[in-house]
Amino acid sequence: MRMLPVLPDESLFSRFCRTTTVYGMSPSSLLTIIFNKPDMNVHPILNSGLKAISLHTSESADQLWHEQTLLPLFAWALPISRNEIMDFNTTPARLNRL
Repeated sequence: MRMLPVLPDESLFSRFCRTTTVYGMSPSSLLTIIFNKPDMNVHPILNSGLKAISLHTSESADQLWHEQTLLPLFAWALPISRNEIMDFNTTPARLNRL
């Protein structure tokens, strides 16, 4: 399943919300398709799991990171945690503790 194409200046969180609305599915259904877990969540600011998400979009994880999240705004301010913030496999729980 592909997520809807991104709109100009749209965040990844907004794209998730729009995709579930247009397809008429619950958020847990979309999260199960993407992450194989219905209990995952998508944070409006600190997005993780970008590699898994990119498999359902036309963008790479790096493009999602730079163009549809606010993570680049936080990465410079946390030099000690920057590598973990930029790691597309960092778990949501870990991002929340940085």
